[in-house]
Amino acid sequence: MHVVQALAARGFEPQRIATSPYTRCRQTADIIARYVDGQPPIDELEALEPGSDVDELVEWTNEHAGRDVCWVGHNPDIQHLAGALVGVGGANIRFAKGAVAAIRFDDAGAILGSGELYWLATAKSLGL
Repeated sequence: MHVVQALAARGFEPQRIATSPYTRCRQTADIIARYVDGQPPIDELEALEPGSDVDELVEWTNEHAGRDVCWVGHNPDIQHLAGALVGVGGANIRFAKGAVAAIRFDDAGAILGSGELYWLATAKSLGL
C-alpha cells in the first residue's frame, strides 16, 4: 500500500489494470485501484497466471492502446515478460518483491522488444 501511495503521489495513474486471478495478485490490483486517481477497472487474465503467455498480454495491452495500463503478475514470469517487451532473446529485468516498473511504447503499441524501461521502483528506492 505504501509503495502505491508513494508512486501515486509521483504521478502513477494507470487507467486499466490486468491481474493474475491468484489471490495475492488480485489483492495488489485492488490496492492499486483504490489508491490511484480514477479507480481504474481491473481485468483478471489467465495469461498472468504462472507460465504466462506473453502474446496474449501484448494483445490485451494493444487493445488498450493510448491508456496507461498496469500488469500484476508473478515472478519470475513478470521479469521475463518485462524483458521481452524491452529487449530481445533472454532479456530479464529483476523485480524485487513489490517492485513496480513503467515501460513505454511508441504510437505503434506494445510490440515485443520495442518498449523502453522508463522507471523501476522498489520500496527501498522510494525511501519506504
